[in-house]
Amino acid sequence: MAALPSSGAGWLHRGLLSSVRHWPLARSLWVHSGLKRRTQDIRFARMANAWHDVAEFADPAGYQPVPGRVLILPPDPREVIASLGDLGMFLAIRDHHFRDGASADMTIMSNSPRGAARAAARNWSTITPGATLGDTVERLLHLRPEYVYLVGADVLDGVLDPVFSAFLLMTADLLRRAGVKTRVTGFSLARNAYPGLAEVFRSLNGADCLCVRDPVSHDRLSELMGEAPRLVADLAFLVQPAPTVRTRNAAAWMAQHRQQGRKVVGLNLSPLNADLTPAEVRDSLIPRTRQLAEQLVRDGDVAVLLLPHDFRALCSDQLVLEPVMAGLSDAARSHVGHITAELDPTEVKEIVGQLDLVVTARMHLAIATLGACTPALVIGSDAKLSGLLDHFRLPAETRISVEEFLSSSALVDRVRRGLAATDEARAQIATRLPAILDLSRANLIPEDEAETVTMALQAN
Repeated sequence: MAALPSSGAGWLHRGLLSSVRHWPLARSLWVHSGLKRRTQDIRFARMANAWHDVAEFADPAGYQPVPGRVLILPPDPREVIASLGDLGMFLAIRDHHFRDGASADMTIMSNSPRGAARAAARNWSTITPGATLGDTVERLLHLRPEYVYLVGADVLDGVLDPVFSAFLLMTADLLRRAGVKTRVTGFSLARNAYPGLAEVFRSLNGADCLCVRDPVSHDRLSELMGEAPRLVADLAFLVQPAPTVRTRNAAAWMAQHRQQGRKVVGLNLSPLNADLTPAEVRDSLIPRTRQLAEQLVRDGDVAVLLLPHDFRALCSDQLVLEPVMAGLSDAARSHVGHITAELDPTEVKEIVGQLDLVVTARMHLAIATLGACTPALVIGSDAKLSGLLDHFRLPAETRISVEEFLSSSALVDRVRRGLAATDEARAQIATRLPAILDLSRANLIPEDEAETVTMALQAN
């Protein structure tokens, strides 16, 4: 039986990968020597053998779930709440199954005390995975959930840690074969996904439990599996805004500057999403972000709110925003605000709903922004960001590549054009939003849905 992967994709991607930027030679040797691929191949083969062994004995006939009990397989069991995007998706699941203040019988898989503590702070239970795939499934079935959600997001893209991606998919598949109502919530599939992951998708118990959040990934997976998964929008669109003391303070700051005739632009840059080395962040990203803020406020018609969305130590947005704020001129600083508190997803959505425009490199901040009917300029060019904007049928002008952000002399003009077009953009977003919310709800399992399973794994 294959041992459980020793680390979650979240730990690898959000921790080790971020740290490895400090040692580019080690990273180059790990990737280009072939050692990374050989290690993945060995781990994957063991995991696939275990999957087939356990699937052979799956039997849903006698399964008796606890009615209404929800189990979540998070993208990062080590951290559990590894980002505001993750938390927003958990909240959407909770609100779907436990309405009107009902006590949430919701358990999240976690393999660390830190992750368990974060779940406990939300009054959610945790369960520890076993040492092997089979042990893990046995433990989870002992919980007797009626519903299981594998929260997909970036963890299933086939690049970050594809063996851990396979482990999560195999776990969800085995639970489904045992009789648990199962959904893999909206994820994206990279063009260069690990080849072994294709075998997993082809052998899954049908595509109807898979939710893909962008049209490009949907086409890739449909071709791969020979049947179409669900095309959805990101689950985090369902997060509801909530006013708090912190959001009211932000609203008061915005109101003060609007009384001066200024529009308010939210600005968010992240060292992780730009995929830059620490030296590039220091020498390029931070000065460029500071320059943009200075230029926007200089003419007297714009105020800028520096809005963090990720607070994890190694990839916190504050690693960019704090030095940006510290280096501003005195004249600019009086018209640039900076939120320093760690916000909740509901607070973020409340704040972005009051902005005129948001410029961000964070996908889930863009989701909160568009979900609040506020126009956004999104920095990045990968399929998941393009798919997000395509859902709203927004023009190419709403996308800015990292290279353009760092080097274009027309960047301020791009932002000002975005501000000039906010009425049209807001109307377009509002027109599309009801359909997007329906697509987001398609991630969720209806309470009267029955599972249909095919017992045998397809031969590879």
